[in-house]
Amino acid sequence: MITQEHPTFSLTEPVSPQEGYFFETKDLPPQLREASNSVGRVMGEEGLFGGCCLSIYKDRQYLLSARHCFLNRDGKFDRRRIIFPEGRSLVFDPKKLPCLDSDEEDLFVLPVTGINLRVKSLNISDDLAKVDRVIAFGYPDKYLAARNSKSPVASIGQINYLGSSSILVSARVEPGNSGGPVLDSVGNVIAITSEWRPRLGFSEMAIKYLECSEAYSLSTVCLAIKIASAIEIMASN
Repeated sequence: MITQEHPTFSLTEPVSPQEGYFFETKDLPPQLREASNSVGRVMGEEGLFGGCCLSIYKDRQYLLSARHCFLNRDGKFDRRRIIFPEGRSLVFDPKKLPCLDSDEEDLFVLPVTGINLRVKSLNISDDLAKVDRVIAFGYPDKYLAARNSKSPVASIGQINYLGSSSILVSARVEPGNSGGPVLDSVGNVIAITSEWRPRLGFSEMAIKYLECSEAYSLSTVCLAIKIASAIEIMASN
């Protein structure tokens, strides 16, 4: 739960006192600070913030995000500008590029071809058995606007529930975090932040989400799609 005094970010101290907070990039250890440079901000044509994306490499370079970050108000793919922390800015039009996506998993995978992103790719890991804490990166709109900041922030938490294709973690997320990476403590991407979708109905994941929401506040429950699901989509290309 959120208290008045902001804690110091630590990978060795207990997680619980740090949950519910955002941490600036400058407050992170070097390996996570470096990882934040690979997290881009997704913006719509009208200048609206759409969420996040990240760069990974598996046989080739890919940009990963949440599918809904690239949809317009009519539910159709639309052009998005991606801005990385070090200033690199690119415009992508999913209607003209060979993108891969999954509505079921809320995933968007864009193979990078013929473009020099000049952005370092993050390592990935699908081994969640020994993950003791997670770090979620994102661009929470209201938080950053209040501080006039354009850099991603991090939140720390634990894995609360492991589903077949997604996980629940106790990291703080807000609108603008969607599509951002969830990392383990050494900086490997283990999942992609999604949105809570009521259409999950009364599935086991939905029930676990509600249980976690009662134990924490709603903003500190993060639904994320396992990186293994993104790897499956890449393999289908």
